[in-house]
Amino acid sequence: MDLSGRSLLRQLTKPVRRSTLTFQLLALSAVCAGSLVALGVALGGLSGWWALDESALGVATGAMALLVAMLACVVPAVMKPLQQLARLMIQVSRRHDYTVRASEENAREIQGLAGAFNGLLSELEMRDQRLARELAEKSDAQARLTLMAHQDPVTGLHNRHYFHQAVERAMAGNRHDIQVAVMFIDLDDFKQVNDSHGHAVGDELLREVARRLTSTLRRSDVVCRLGGDEFAVVLHIATGSSEASHVAAKLLAALALPMQVSRQTLFAGASIGVTVASPGEVEPVEMLRRADVAMYQAKTESKGAYRVFEPTMTVHTSRRALMTQRLRAAVDCGALRLVYQPVVDALEHRILRMEALVRWEDPELGSVSPIEFIRLAEETGTIHAIGQLVLEQACHDVRWLAQRTGLSIPVAVNTSTAQLTHPGFADLVEDTLAAQGLAGEMLELEIAGTGQITDWPAAAVQLAQLHARGVCFALDDFDSSFAAVRGLGTVPPDRIKLDCRRAAGAGGNRTESAIAAATVALAGALGIEPVAKCVETAGHLELAIRLGCKAFQGHLFHQPTDIGTLAGRLEMSAGRVNPGA
Repeated sequence: MDLSGRSLLRQLTKPVRRSTLTFQLLALSAVCAGSLVALGVALGGLSGWWALDESALGVATGAMALLVAMLACVVPAVMKPLQQLARLMIQVSRRHDYTVRASEENAREIQGLAGAFNGLLSELEMRDQRLARELAEKSDAQARLTLMAHQDPVTGLHNRHYFHQAVERAMAGNRHDIQVAVMFIDLDDFKQVNDSHGHAVGDELLREVARRLTSTLRRSDVVCRLGGDEFAVVLHIATGSSEASHVAAKLLAALALPMQVSRQTLFAGASIGVTVASPGEVEPVEMLRRADVAMYQAKTESKGAYRVFEPTMTVHTSRRALMTQRLRAAVDCGALRLVYQPVVDALEHRILRMEALVRWEDPELGSVSPIEFIRLAEETGTIHAIGQLVLEQACHDVRWLAQRTGLSIPVAVNTSTAQLTHPGFADLVEDTLAAQGLAGEMLELEIAGTGQITDWPAAAVQLAQLHARGVCFALDDFDSSFAAVRGLGTVPPDRIKLDCRRAAGAGGNRTESAIAAATVALAGALGIEPVAKCVETAGHLELAIRLGCKAFQGHLFHQPTDIGTLAGRLEMSAGRVNPGA
């Protein structure tokens, strides 16, 4: 090979000798390609295709010799590490394990490639760890969201959404030897607790209620808080309504016990509606409706009781829903009216005061009993609006009566326990009196259902404020509830009222007469005036006088009438009425 051929070969192999492994392989490929071309040219010449000179053949022969020598030296040193690296890549790809690393102790030619691969693995490992953390955080967040979506934040019980799902699952079962019972539980007079003690104490009471419900029921039973003071239970039973009734009675007994909340003794009686059906017998929505209907029936008939659903209850519920709607409308448009019944003295039958009684005549419902719609008003919260309306109208009528007849006759206004424990009630009374220019002595608050006042201290504060203003108060139906006696020790009433019909002992019941006599004796010992109400016959009047009452109220003396009619009669009788007139 001449000088020009060796020079050409040196130029062709220069990249192989000086470059990195990657470029060396590329250079080898180029040399191989060039050698093959040279070989092709030589062979072509030998076959007579064209003529080659000696220098070209020398170049081709030298390139081939160099290629063989280089492959003999380089391939064993390169291929084994490359094969190891390839196996490692396959392992990483299959197992997704980015913690392994390639060995960098091989020949210098592949150290850069192994280092780059290890760097890539480090990045993948960090990315894998980051993704794992993000997935864990996402899972925790999802778990918290799921918990929030199904848990009541106040009591920790399941919420309304979960309750509906529980009823659907229970009614979708296929065991016909097991029935499903659904119970709606509504606390009685819970609003008074919130109004008197604040929502923090109310929440604590709700938590105690939740604890008692869960401790009374089985672990397999589902207990939920629907919202406000409403709870619900889903349970599987084997003996139908009798077993469900037994469970409902146990729950009422547990809730009736005193509760120590925020260092105070509170009560949380409840009304429960129960419905029972076999899986697949009725739709879940119908189960919920039936339990709701039964609960309202229980609350309407007698608080602190339970009722099992009966089809006839639906009619009553429809009337109640209509009555609720119509009552709100009546309050808003002033459709309620007042009538007045005098209270007279024993000797001269002179009118001492008059009691304001609210009446409701509805175009659709007709004449609605005060007992019925006042109870509904207390349950729905409408009682506060009705109470304010009655108070303002009664004070207005007292002033109007005095202007027309010249007679200053105080008025007694019925006050519910919900009003009495409502913050600001005393201020409302004082503002109403001031607006009409009346002294406090012209108003008497008549309080019924004193045994249901759960917070006598709060009521006493309101009564003391009004007493200082000159306002009197009376306890109505005092003889019907021994629980009313505890109210005497806080702010003593000016009067107590007894029902002559009850005191007469209908059916020969002498116990009621004895209770009435004891009540009058207690009132006399405390300096409290006893008033006989519901005096409807001469016999009632004789009994009331014998018991020691000196003030009477009832149909025997005067029927309830509107203020205009009463004013006319007072003008004619000079403020007196005669029995039987």
